[in-house]
Amino acid sequence: MSEQIGSDATGADATAADPTGSDATWAGEIAADQPLGASPAARGLQVLPVTGLPEFRPGDDLAGELAAAAPWIVDGDVLVVTSKVLSKCEGRLVPSPTDPEQRDAFRRNLIDRETVRLVAQVGRTRIVENHLGLIAAAAGIDASNVHTDEIALLPVDPDGSAAALVSAFADRGLRVGVVITDTQGRAWRDGVTDVAIGAAGVSVLDDHRGGVDEHGNELVVTQVAIGDEMAAAADLVKGKLSGVPVAVLRGVDATGGRSHPGGGRQLIRPHEQDLFRLGTDLSIRHGHREGARLAALDLDFAAEAVNSAEVDLWIATARGVTPLVLRAGLEIRAVPGTDPVVVVAAADPQEEPAGLPPAGVRAGAALQVLRGIAIAEGLAARWLTVLPDDTGLPADFTALAAIEIGLRRAEDTLPEPGTRST
Repeated sequence: MSEQIGSDATGADATAADPTGSDATWAGEIAADQPLGASPAARGLQVLPVTGLPEFRPGDDLAGELAAAAPWIVDGDVLVVTSKVLSKCEGRLVPSPTDPEQRDAFRRNLIDRETVRLVAQVGRTRIVENHLGLIAAAAGIDASNVHTDEIALLPVDPDGSAAALVSAFADRGLRVGVVITDTQGRAWRDGVTDVAIGAAGVSVLDDHRGGVDEHGNELVVTQVAIGDEMAAAADLVKGKLSGVPVAVLRGVDATGGRSHPGGGRQLIRPHEQDLFRLGTDLSIRHGHREGARLAALDLDFAAEAVNSAEVDLWIATARGVTPLVLRAGLEIRAVPGTDPVVVVAAADPQEEPAGLPPAGVRAGAALQVLRGIAIAEGLAARWLTVLPDDTGLPADFTALAAIEIGLRRAEDTLPEPGTRST
């Protein structure tokens, strides 16, 4: 293949092979007069399939095959490549049994091996975090579009794979960007779409924070996932069953070059900003376990006084989650004027019901629930071995147990709960 991919071997203009029928300068001209803050493809976007590619196998020259199949690629084009192609070329195919049941069991073992953290599970369907930091069904392991005796793992380094393709085309005299895609589902939405899991030579995240819209409003949180938008657009011509694993986007104007900052990892939300680390059902189960663990911790109090109104709020919460424990004459309340706030559980001995545990047992259970709630909300709580003399309760109530609740020292941080799948 010639260094001048835009021309055929005779030197004639190769645009006849170009599905766009356009000249080779179209992409570069688009970005020249774009105003600051304009859309990535404000002058228009073309999505072009790369057809005629072979069935790739380990060791194949992907860049060479793309250059041969699409001599019409020009400076500024973005190559959007299905990750499965890279998995094949880079030898990420794992031999598997062909018997359907054995193949499924083998695939599930691979999922366990590639899983870092279980996010959600319903029946046999598992959403997990894999070693790349991606949240995906089945850790991104795929048994489709491969031979029946193989299963495909994701590329080891999608950003590195993209950078290698950018460099290979730079060696041929072309400035291109590359986006590596995989198919993912979306929370709260039916259907799947392609997303960017690797990239080089093209921006994948457009940060508008600090900008001002046409009405003068400052944008505070807006970041546009250009990489995912390009991945989804390309899939309109690639499809899932058409045998077209690569598309070219023309109009974005890739920067190309041999320096590849950022990459697809920019699109992975940092752990500390993730509001949905666990699925709902898994969160509930996890919360039950964590509540028991937190309620068993003994933490030191800070010197500052706790807000008694905040403690009253958590007492009300504890009452709401323990109605059966607190019924029949049992009460929990804060002792006025105490810091740390003393909370007592007391009962009216005249209302001891039949069919329930003794009042002392129920008092301890209610306060243990309150301890867990307080600690989960950033406070500290400890059992009192000596009950206060003045509880502020009616004279006919008997104090049975007490805890004290205060601010937790800043240096006493709770350990991150372990959710690693084994």
